[in-house]
Amino acid sequence: MRSVLAWLLGLGVIAGVSAVADPVEQQDANPTVARVEPSPVATPAPTEPAKVGPAAPAPSESPAPADEEKPAPLTLKVGSVEINPFGFVDLTAVYRSTNVGSGIGTSFGGIPFTSAGTATGSVPTVAGNLGETKVSPQNSRLGLRATGKIGETKYTGYLESDFLGFQVVNSQVTSNSYTFRIRNFFADIRSHSVELVAGQAWTLMTPNRNGISPYTDDVFYGREMDTNYLAGLVWARQAQVRLGVHINDNVAFAVAVENPQQFIGAAVVLPSALASTYGPQFDNNTTGNGTPNEAPDFTGKLAFDGGKDQHFHFEVAGVVRSFKAFNPANGGTTNSATGAAGSVGINFELAKGFFLIGNGFTGKGGGRYIFGLAPDLIVNTDGTIQTLKSSSTVDGIELHVGNVWIYGYYSGVWIDQALTVDGKAGYGITGAAGANHRIEEYSFGVNPTFWRDKDKKTSLGLITQYSYLKRTPWSVPANAPTSASTNMFYVDVRFTLP
Repeated sequence: MRSVLAWLLGLGVIAGVSAVADPVEQQDANPTVARVEPSPVATPAPTEPAKVGPAAPAPSESPAPADEEKPAPLTLKVGSVEINPFGFVDLTAVYRSTNVGSGIGTSFGGIPFTSAGTATGSVPTVAGNLGETKVSPQNSRLGLRATGKIGETKYTGYLESDFLGFQVVNSQVTSNSYTFRIRNFFADIRSHSVELVAGQAWTLMTPNRNGISPYTDDVFYGREMDTNYLAGLVWARQAQVRLGVHINDNVAFAVAVENPQQFIGAAVVLPSALASTYGPQFDNNTTGNGTPNEAPDFTGKLAFDGGKDQHFHFEVAGVVRSFKAFNPANGGTTNSATGAAGSVGINFELAKGFFLIGNGFTGKGGGRYIFGLAPDLIVNTDGTIQTLKSSSTVDGIELHVGNVWIYGYYSGVWIDQALTVDGKAGYGITGAAGANHRIEEYSFGVNPTFWRDKDKKTSLGLITQYSYLKRTPWSVPANAPTSASTNMFYVDVRFTLP
């Protein structure tokens, strides 16, 4: 652990010093950034009591910067740069009633059917009739924040990492080795009302609990334990340059240029005559970095925050995306399309410690922002491309009583059907059980904190989750069930590092 922290401290020094060259003023506190609560992909932890003003953040996540915040117990200073480590140790156990086979993060769109249809009847499937149990420390997190100040300009270098990266095939046999990965790594510079964020951070399309902040504590992804969060949550962590304006204490606006990826997934069927040439031009879960994107995604968000005793957050956000494909037939033609989607969200403290949450998203060409559960587009038989409509929601309540968080959410995804004129290609063709029409999830949990030190920097808590997850395809083979479902139980012990 010491060697890992030492290595991370080195990275933090680089992040902090490179954020602004030759800082000349000592920082007494962290830069002001709109704040409130926690995501995982990160899981929210129930460890912090409710606070007056912005919704209380869970200390399981790194604390968002605030001028009034005291220095962390462990602080390293390099010149006028102050470096603070943060993180937690997780031990997560999950049981599912069917073998989804996706680790501690759930593959929402791939729940197995209990039986397969045949011409003469149905045959039970193995995956649909076997439960699975997994125990893992992968969601444990390490991070650093390096902060400084030059005059009235405050800057932060922020690194957040976990162990949910690529997993080698035989890792579960003996060593249980998990790869270290970047979650967020960005520089945040703020001068008066203007804020610039550059690096990898939560997309502006991810709902906030407060303001337009890029910090994990200020983002809404629920208090559940699933490291893929909730079916229907709009989120991504990707490279971006974001410019924000804090109009006043209650209103903020931001626009960003973000990393694109034109996505069709595995459920879109391409016209047979175009499959070999169009396949490599879209991310179908195999092409990855080879996808030839036309332009970045452009996002924007307007946020309103208020309330004295109870916090209120309201936001509207949108994304505009560009798609293209080249058809070499008949001398070659380039086909293009534009996608756009928008969202509305509220996080309202109706009474002290009681939060009402609602988030809705809809549009054409925005499917990959719903955790890739919907494709962005289909390809027509003439080679033109057509954006696909998808929608999602996450709604629920959160209650903070003493040292316990209680939560309940309903979330879901709805995807339109889109077929070519001959009905043989597109999304939702006859018999294609992988093309989901809707995915719905009901989640509940109780998250107590057993112990917390006097500085509220270290704690020991429990995160629990029960979810019922169901997917319904547009079409299934004859004699097959019309839907697939699974029951999931999570228990996580979290020790927040000092």
